[in-house]
Amino acid sequence: MTLLAERPTRQAMTHTRPPEFRLRSEMQFAALPTAVVCAQLFVTYALDAWRLDALVPAAHDIATKLVMRAVRTTGITDPHPRRVELDDLKLIVVRLLVIEQRLIIEVADSDPTFDLSAEGGGLDAVPRLCRRWNYYAAKTGGKVVWGELLLSTSAPALDQMQELALSPLPKRVPNREPVDPIEVMDDPGMLRRVCDGLRAIDDDSPGGDDMR
Repeated sequence: MTLLAERPTRQAMTHTRPPEFRLRSEMQFAALPTAVVCAQLFVTYALDAWRLDALVPAAHDIATKLVMRAVRTTGITDPHPRRVELDDLKLIVVRLLVIEQRLIIEVADSDPTFDLSAEGGGLDAVPRLCRRWNYYAAKTGGKVVWGELLLSTSAPALDQMQELALSPLPKRVPNREPVDPIEVMDDPGMLRRVCDGLRAIDDDSPGGDDMR
């Protein structure tokens, strides 16, 4: 993998997306510390479904860094926030896109500013993990920070990945084989002997009459 990173600049807000996405999956999370683990699970599940297992470790780390920063700048970092702090809770969107031979990991938050030099930026490792990375202004407000990975040569073709993403869950097939009816015992004599046997066990048990 070529480790070529684009350092974001103030003019980087003009990023333009390609007009068509071959594969896309996204999920929203509350801007809380728990969003990090939830985003990790989402990335792992989506890439496994697309058979891009080889990219899971790098994509996992990129999403972790981007979501941690988004929580730090727009959300609540206290693992046990007060109820009043949750009234105006912001959301984070984690989005995965497959375009041609590239996987794009995007994390959108509500803060329109981007200051890489800010204390605790948390993105030092992203340039080492991504082929490219940058950010752009979201049309609905805030910003989107993204990182790009190249698909490996062993990755399935895009048509195969798209077919996997669109394939429905397997349906249950009813068992049409004839089922034998359940035999019901209707023998008063047998039932009486069973009851007598149970009473005998009760009489022989430790404690005898005291247990009744």
